[in-house]
Amino acid sequence: MKYGFAGGYASGTVEAQDVTINDGTYTINGMTQCSLTSGDSIGGDSGGSYYTQNTGNDYNFVGVHQGISGSGSSKKIYFTPYIRFKAYFTVKTS
Repeated sequence: MKYGFAGGYASGTVEAQDVTINDGTYTINGMTQCSLTSGDSIGGDSGGSYYTQNTGNDYNFVGVHQGISGSGSSKKIYFTPYIRFKAYFTVKTS
């Protein structure tokens, strides 16, 4: 699942890990690619959180939204997995 400021909540299914994407200016390695199963992702969502929900209200943070490609039923969303940057940040839990 993800939350973005502009697009709100959305769900997706992981299709590929360690993906390289190129936005025309930059090449970014190590991304995770998902297909949207509900909701949407639009401009302004970058930096939003990706998480999984376990039993009840137990959530795991898994990454940060980077961008989208495609449209309609073939729209893909991409996030930077937490493992790629966890050495640089401390997650505050309260």
